[in-house]
Amino acid sequence: MSQTPGVALVGCGLIGQKRLNSLPPGSVRVACDLDIDRARRVAAMSPGCRATSSVAEAVSAADVSVVVVATVNAALAPMACQAAEAGKHVLVEKPVGISNQEISRLEQTRHERESWFARPTIIDTTLPA
Repeated sequence: MSQTPGVALVGCGLIGQKRLNSLPPGSVRVACDLDIDRARRVAAMSPGCRATSSVAEAVSAADVSVVVVATVNAALAPMACQAAEAGKHVLVEKPVGISNQEISRLEQTRHERESWFARPTIIDTTLPA
């Protein structure tokens, strides 16, 4: 039997909470939000999940292999790149980036780190909006 990959959820607002609810119980290991109280509330909904306000801490966690980036548009690509640079696979909300330059950097990072990226609109049968 395969073990469920550990997930870091970056952005604990409405969309982040929807992503949490669509994942297997206990798979979210880190809930990250600039508002630490919001991160704590989301962490309390997933057994064994811890809260942080540090993206660096969330994406570098040893028990995490996938990072779900569900934050404001301007932060999506930079945080997705940060996760890929940490060697994680990434599911990023849309829009993936707010400029062609951001998207190109994200694509380059993905290739360099051999990470995969997905957008929920591509896999909407498993991660409803």
